[in-house]
Parts: sequence; C-alpha cells; structure tokens
Amino acid sequence: MPKQPRGRTGRRPLSDAAVESHREHGLDGVKIRTIATRAGVSPGAIYRHYRGREELLAEVVRRGYDVLAQYMHRCLEGTDVLDRLRRMERAYFDFAVENPKVYQTLFMLPEIPGIRRYPDDYAKRRSATFQIIVDRVAECIGTGLLRKGDRLEIALTIWAHMHGFMAIYIVGRFAQDLDTTRAVYDRSMDRLNQGLFRSANGTAAGRKVKRASMIPAAEADDQRAGRRKSVARR
Repeated sequence: MPKQPRGRTGRRPLSDAAVESHREHGLDGVKIRTIATRAGVSPGAIYRHYRGREELLAEVVRRGYDVLAQYMHRCLEGTDVLDRLRRMERAYFDFAVENPKVYQTLFMLPEIPGIRRYPDDYAKRRSATFQIIVDRVAECIGTGLLRKGDRLEIALTIWAHMHGFMAIYIVGRFAQDLDTTRAVYDRSMDRLNQGLFRSANGTAAGRKVKRASMIPAAEADDQRAGRRKSVARR
C-alpha cells in the first residue's frame, strides 16, 4: 500500500496552517480541530507545541501584524516625504482589501491577544505598524510639510481616518468597483493631508508640498535598513 502523506508537524508548520486558515475564515478558522485537520495531524499534536487556542491565536495575531508591517514598509521606496506618506496610506488600503478577515481580527474586535493601547504603548514604540505612521509624520514635520504638533496625536488622526474608511469598506458599504473605491480613498486621504499641511502667513499649502517633495530620502534609507528588526504590533 502507498504510504500516507505525513502531516505538517512542528511549531512553524502548525503556525502556518493556522495563519492560512485564519486568512480564509477569520476567527472561525482558528480552532484546534480545524487547524489539526488542515495540517494533517491529530488535535493532540498541537498541544505539544501550544498550550491551547489562545496561544495559537496570539501567534496568528502577531503574524498578522507582521504582514501589515511588510505592506506599510513599501512606503520606504518613495522618492520624497510626501510620496512616502501617500504610499504608506495606500499600503494600508491594500492590506485591508487583500486580507479582509485578518484586518477584522486585528482592528475590529474589542479584545485580542497582544493588543496595544494609546498612548503609552505607542509612545514606548511597542507597535511597529503605528511607528511607521509616526515616522512619516516626523519627517513631514521636519521638512515643514505638516504643522508642528504632537506626533503621536497626528499619527493617530491619520490612522483613525485610514481605519474608518477601511472599516466602512469591509462591512460592505461601498456599492462600486474596487478601482473606484481606491480612488475615493486616495482623494479622502489627500483631503486629510491637506488639512494637516502647514500653511504659513496665508501661503498655499501646495508650495510646501512642492518644496517637501524635493527633500532627499536619507531618513527613509535608515528606516529601510532597520525594518527587518521590527516586530509588528497594533
């Protein structure tokens, strides 16, 4: 008789199976028996590597934030501060669209393992994903593109706007194609950005945008070099 294929054993293969199941089915996919079936092992095999569902869920959540960080780090390929800000905002959109069930778990449930809270966790840089927003704010303030102010609060404002839009999208409130929705999102973010842009002595904010867009990407190069060290959290 032909040998039966062996199941995926070990902590990482089980974690991979849980991540795959979660991406497809959301929290309903993070169940011991469901993951065991997917990995081709017995439920008992999972308990040799995880204390239970809660620990496995924490692993799934951590890896979800890692993926979000990978998306948001795309902004570091931008050519100037404004380009990096916009790329970061668009990357957030792409993550939510391409991973809707993961997004729901990370941002639309009241209590999940490893949740970060404003302001202390963010001030202590415990959230790699939020820190990416703070970094965009910091360099925009540094060039005079954004009004001076509390960087955490400004980053929170940007995040709240991005999240609010994507939450409306995920619950099905847009009766239009994705390209149109993306265009609406881009315009909405641009309106928010314009409201934050500094306009001194009555001069147009657009002049600041033009000058800032000519700033070299030196700081982004430093961030790009260190991004693999980040451990993503909300």
